[in-house]
Amino acid sequence: MANACMCGSPTQVERMVNKKVLQVFIDSVELLDTQAVLTVLQTIEHVLKCGKGEGPANNIATHFELIGGRRKLDKFQTSGNSQIYKIAVRLQEKYYARDSENDIFGDAMMPEENAYATMEFEDFQRVGGGGNGL
Repeated sequence: MANACMCGSPTQVERMVNKKVLQVFIDSVELLDTQAVLTVLQTIEHVLKCGKGEGPANNIATHFELIGGRRKLDKFQTSGNSQIYKIAVRLQEKYYARDSENDIFGDAMMPEENAYATMEFEDFQRVGGGGNGL
């Protein structure tokens, strides 16, 4: 899956997101060894780059947050591995750097509590997710 995401076009990557590839990465990443975690984080970084919109307005980054991906990145910021830490911080800063006044989800609203958390990526696009009119 990582190779398909890394080598796919943005359209192909979005199709994979629709097939829940990010959820698979999120669910399995803690079971992996260090090198595999690095591969998954690099793949997630590439998938996020394929999204439409910048920073927090990126449609895939928003979806990733809603399915619990941002919380995984938070955990990896406490990793003893400097490479894992650096990628996690880089992704947080690029896609989720929000001050508390502008945080659209708020700290108290976790994905389980959010109505959008159970939506498919395609459904999220139809309701205008990502701030780019999809």
